[in-house]
Parts: sequence; structure tokens; C-alpha cells
Amino acid sequence: MSEFDGIEGLKGREPVGAALTIGIKDRAKGFPIEKDRFHLVQPREADGRRAYLPVFEAFNTAAPDLRRFIQGNLVHTSRIECFEHYLKNQVGPQRKSHPNKRPFCIGDGTHAMRWMGGDPDDFRQITCPHDKCEFRQGKPVPCKPWMRFLFRLRWKEGSKWPTPLTKFTSGSWFTVSNFLGFFDYVDRAAAGVGLQSYSLMGFPFTLQLTEQTKASEKTRFPVVTISPEADPIEWFQWQQQQMAALTAGQAAVALPEPPEQDDLIIAGDYETISVPSE
Repeated sequence: MSEFDGIEGLKGREPVGAALTIGIKDRAKGFPIEKDRFHLVQPREADGRRAYLPVFEAFNTAAPDLRRFIQGNLVHTSRIECFEHYLKNQVGPQRKSHPNKRPFCIGDGTHAMRWMGGDPDDFRQITCPHDKCEFRQGKPVPCKPWMRFLFRLRWKEGSKWPTPLTKFTSGSWFTVSNFLGFFDYVDRAAAGVGLQSYSLMGFPFTLQLTEQTKASEKTRFPVVTISPEADPIEWFQWQQQQMAALTAGQAAVALPEPPEQDDLIIAGDYETISVPSE
């Protein structure tokens, strides 16, 4: 056995094996199409597009009404490891992009970090004006919510389809609000039974794709809802008995960890989502 173990500076890649998207880019024009159904695609893009995963050909070619419902499990212990959300404006005035594809501005409605447009490293903390920000006015709105979510796919018993760690991203106010409400609901349930700390590992849920309309603007846009598939209180009781089995094996990647925070990866996630008109 070698006396060396590892390579300085070399980091392992996260085990994300698929991306769940709403719509897919048209090959000719690059605009999102088929936004009324889910798609399972490659976790990385090539030539500005994420190709379908061959192993899920049966899913990706099924009728649209069979592709609006997904089951999954959380495979992280805490919210911060599998869910992130904030305000993000990818490009600056006159559609000026950062040379390394870093966002022009990100924030939480109170504080923000903004690129000043010259030196690639010149980012400065500013007071976020939230809905009063100049980049939150007009149509289309450059600054919108941004979320990413990691989970493991789950199919009906007996299915031979794989269950890879999967990433879902969205820039929809409604969808982000739905996911935030899901995690808050589980938090309240845990607090209700006196749990000071708890693990989300294994918690089952469903994703459902629907459409909403905005009559004042005569627009229609996709929205994803996430719902618990188990009573949280009963599930926490069951989890305490099964924790050893649920935590066996290698832990999944967490969103706050590199390389999920790599600017090119985040930019690629941003470029491939369908931004709703809300």
C-alpha cells in the first residue's frame, strides 16, 4: 500500500446523479418548452443544455399527465444541507455578466452582496432595498427568488428505475414559498412533541406540478408544491427506531459545501430553469 493517500487540492465531486426540471430547452432556439411536465435530465449541462438521462427514457417519454407527480425522500439531517433560498440577480445593467458567471447581486431582503462591475473580485455588501430595489421593478424582473433542493427519487415498489440523488431548482415566488412552508411545518411538528433537535434523514414527501394564472397580466406559469407523505409526529417516533439503518452508508452532499457553491455550477443551474412570469 502506498504511503500517500490523497492529492493536495483535489476535491471529490458531489454524487448528484440527476436534475429534475420543469420544461427543457428547445434545441433550436434555446427557450424552455414542455413546461407542463417534469423532466429528468443530466446534472451537468453541455453546450448550454442538459440532455435527458437515458435510464429514465420511459419517464421522459410518458404522457404529460403522468409526469406531474414525483415521490422522494430527504437524505440529509437538516434543512440547511438540502435547501437554500435567497434573492438573486444573475446579470447587471445592460445584461452585463460577471466574467466568471458569478451573480451580479444576491441578498435576503435586508442585506445583499453586489458586484460593482469592474474588478471581478470587487463585491461589496450593501443594504438590500428588497421590493424597492430598481432591479425588482418593470418586466421582466431581473431580481427574483432562487432556490435549490436536494433529495433522493423514490419510485413505486417493484420499480427497477434508479433512485439517484437529485437536484431541483426554481425561480418562482410561489414554489419557493411552498418549499419554505414545508420545512416550517416539519419544524413546528417537531417542536410540538418537544424535540429540541431532530434529523430529516429519510422523511418522505411528494412533489406536484400545477399551473397558476395571473388574470391581471393574462399569464400562466408552473408552480411546484411539496407535501409531507407521512405524519411528522408518527414518523419521528418511527425514525428513532430506524435511525441506525437510515444513516448507514456515505452521507449525501450538502448544498453549503463545495463544489455545489461553485459559480459555474450555480450559473448553470440558473440558466437551465424555466423562470415563471409572476
